Amino acid sequence: MKVRQITNKSVDSYGGLHFFHKFIEKSDLSQVFDLVLGKRPPQAEYSYADVFTSFAATCLAGGTYTEDMNLLRKKNDSGTKYQYCSSDTFTRVSKQLIDMENMDLQYTGTDKEVELFYNEPLNRLLLQTYKLFFAEKRKYIVDHDHSKIFTTKPDAKACYKGLGYYASCFSTDQIPLYLSMQSGNATPKTNLVEVLKVGFQAMKKEGLTYEIFRADGACYSEEVLKLVLLYCEDYIVRSRRSQVRQDLINPAECSLVDIRGELYRIYEHTDTFAGKPCRRIYYQKINSEKDLFSEITFDEIITSLSQDHYSTVELIEMYFDRGGSERMFDEVKNDYNGRHLPFKEAPYNLCYIIVCAFSLTVVRAFKVLVHEKVGPYIKPKMRIKRILFRLIAFPAKFMDRSRQEFYDIYCRQKELVPLFEWADS
Repeated sequence: MKVRQITNKSVDSYGGLHFFHKFIEKSDLSQVFDLVLGKRPPQAEYSYADVFTSFAATCLAGGTYTEDMNLLRKKNDSGTKYQYCSSDTFTRVSKQLIDMENMDLQYTGTDKEVELFYNEPLNRLLLQTYKLFFAEKRKYIVDHDHSKIFTTKPDAKACYKGLGYYASCFSTDQIPLYLSMQSGNATPKTNLVEVLKVGFQAMKKEGLTYEIFRADGACYSEEVLKLVLLYCEDYIVRSRRSQVRQDLINPAECSLVDIRGELYRIYEHTDTFAGKPCRRIYYQKINSEKDLFSEITFDEIITSLSQDHYSTVELIEMYFDRGGSERMFDEVKNDYNGRHLPFKEAPYNLCYIIVCAFSLTVVRAFKVLVHEKVGPYIKPKMRIKRILFRLIAFPAKFMDRSRQEFYDIYCRQKELVPLFEWADS
């Protein structure tokens, strides 16, 4: 059998991207771009919506670097109205969106110099995109987390984890809401009150408020939680483990409970923290490995949520669900290429990270719609690697005959029939 290379421009490699572009076309996303960022000059070939959705489409097609946008242009060039910008256009437009007014140089208590970076316009775009697609499905819990982005860029600084930057993110239901960045020599606790205040104010300005704030141990301080209580009714965060408190635990007063298939020993008492009554919850996994460097055996949670509304087990499960925000960071860095920063300086790379988060938000909304049409074949929280062959990687051919245009997608999946009907409606 001979193998021949057919260079037919009317055949696309990723025909399933047609559904994604149809979803964008039927939404009001272009209006959100015009409202937040304005319109690009008349001589510009691509709008802001074209540039950002080109990047999101590249991620959907499995692209790993910004340069892969050029490959997608060649592989999906059948003459449809959905066009993709080049990687040079994307990086040039991204650099133009830097927010020079919201950068701050500060010093910590140990006289260490740290830089804080914010981007008001792009975060406003991120928040309004969330409101566009998820306003009717809003959750009542907002998460906050930090993640180290490892890189060897010229301005990357080192902490105990290595060279890079620190990214700070508010999220809800594994959907990013607001991102900022700190220099790599910072820690999650560095200037945390200011970082949280800026994020809370941005969300409040867009009319987004939440009942419960959930975070890891970096937020365990009276100063931080007093700020949190100005914007949220309650909080649940990991507490700093204390040998003094744990020595007071009476084993006879502990309860053995099953939590998601694992047996835990739990204990609870009331306290006052950040000027408000709170509950301190201790939990220990039975038959877990011992910590070689500590005698402390219980993990601790502190919360202001009352016993009338949430039991101890429900609160432990609620805190365990916080792991979703960490998985979201993993998705931003791997599925949406946040790990491969294209610029040499942190303010520009913050623009890029927010674009990655924007892509996650839009693609999540797209997957929600597909799930509504085709059921469990595509689930909203499926990673891109799982949906690539189920939905995107289909050959397709653009045809124009008898004054009619057709886009034939070669696909045998019967589960996608309702999606084809939606695309033609």
